[in-house]
Amino acid sequence: MKKMMAFLLLVHVLFSFWACRLMEELLHSSPPEVLSCRLEPDCFVLCFSAEMNRNLTESALTVLEEDDPVEIGFLWNKNDLSCTPHAGVQKNRNYTVLLDSSAEDSYGNSLSETFNRFFPLREDGVSPEILSVL
Repeated sequence: MKKMMAFLLLVHVLFSFWACRLMEELLHSSPPEVLSCRLEPDCFVLCFSAEMNRNLTESALTVLEEDDPVEIGFLWNKNDLSCTPHAGVQKNRNYTVLLDSSAEDSYGNSLSETFNRFFPLREDGVSPEILSVL
C-alpha cells in the first residue's frame, strides 16, 4: 500500500511539474514586439514587450546615419535598450533604426518581422544633392 501511495505521489508531482512547464511555454510562446522606439537627446531607446536575449538583440540592431551604419554602444534597463551612436546624435542628419527579425526574447521567440523606424532630423527635410565633383 505504501509503495502504491509513493507511486501515486510521484506521478502527481511529475504531472504537476509537466503542467506548470506547459503553462509557462504557452504563456511565453508569442513573439516579442517593439512597443516603442524614441529619440532621446543622445540616444535611441527601444522598449520591448518581453525580456530580450541581449546578445542576439544587439547583434540584430543597426543604426544608420543617412545611409551609413554607425558604431553604437548599448545600455539595458529591464526591457528597454538604449543605443548611443559613438559620435552622438548629429543635428541635420537623418537616422534609421533597424532591428532584424533574428532578435529573440529570453524564451527563444524571434520578432515576427524586421522593425525599422526613421528619424528625420534635417530642418529642411531634404538631403543635400551633389551637383558636381571637382
